[in-house]
Amino acid sequence: LHADINAIDADSVVYASNFGLWSAGGYRWPLITWSMGGTVVFHQNDDLDRPLREHAMTHVFATPSLLSELLGKLPEDFQRTDAMRLMVTAGAMPSALVALARQRLTRQVYSVLASTEALTIAVTPLEDEQDLHWHRIHPARNVQVVDEAHHPLPPGSVGHVRIYVLDGLQGYLHDEAATAMCFRDGWFYPGDMGVLAEDGRLCLHGRMADVVNILGTKMATGKMERLFQDRLGASTVCVLMLLAGEGDEELHVVVETRGSLGREQCEAALSSELRALAGMHVHFDLIDAMPRNAMGKVLRQELGRRLLEDRARQVP
Repeated sequence: LHADINAIDADSVVYASNFGLWSAGGYRWPLITWSMGGTVVFHQNDDLDRPLREHAMTHVFATPSLLSELLGKLPEDFQRTDAMRLMVTAGAMPSALVALARQRLTRQVYSVLASTEALTIAVTPLEDEQDLHWHRIHPARNVQVVDEAHHPLPPGSVGHVRIYVLDGLQGYLHDEAATAMCFRDGWFYPGDMGVLAEDGRLCLHGRMADVVNILGTKMATGKMERLFQDRLGASTVCVLMLLAGEGDEELHVVVETRGSLGREQCEAALSSELRALAGMHVHFDLIDAMPRNAMGKVLRQELGRRLLEDRARQVP
């Protein structure tokens, strides 16, 4: 099933880059490919583009940050291969990154919604702006958005995302607390907030833990971060709420940028949003790289810790 969802067969040559062998990218995609008789290419050096220059890849799996790094290493004379599928997972992509990938790598760019527990849920071809945010759930997968009582919500309502488990997975080894939180009646709860459209497409609104209180209104950060990311043309944006030294809450917009953006540019690009946040202390933190896990997901708690440590060092 998952080979079919990802269009992998015996003739596939899949570039798995250098994902950790304990991650889904390190063992799930290779396992799926090998089960079909296909070929997997691993590469553990910094010249990420080398395998693309030496082999006729049919699939390239990447996270947004890995894709950004790969595109930065491509030589000017690299020839785009439109027969190749670029499968991007573990986070939302800014539209500018998609455009650059379509220009330099392949016109076949896909957003992959998957997890180690639930495997592949959706593979969405990125054909227009809407596809960046609305996932096309595969017909074989059952995904619902539910309320606090685990009742399915109607289309258009924001709630907790849950995915029906296909392989009988019941929980985490030796971790009853995490199992009770994430598994219930054959469903896996990944911890995401989302909304289903009338046509069955799913839009993620951030993690349940990634909620900020803005002037008394609780908001999931996912939608806000995608807006800021597209508006700024940044590779990644993370929105955090941190306590100031005097106890007031401050909104931090952390932008991953390699020197192309400054605070004034950020304020100008988000002027309308900042007016709506009048009365809220908003800080722009421009950093070279976010702390990430093996699959490229931003470690929000670690990021917040680093920001607080930096602030403590700056205070006389």
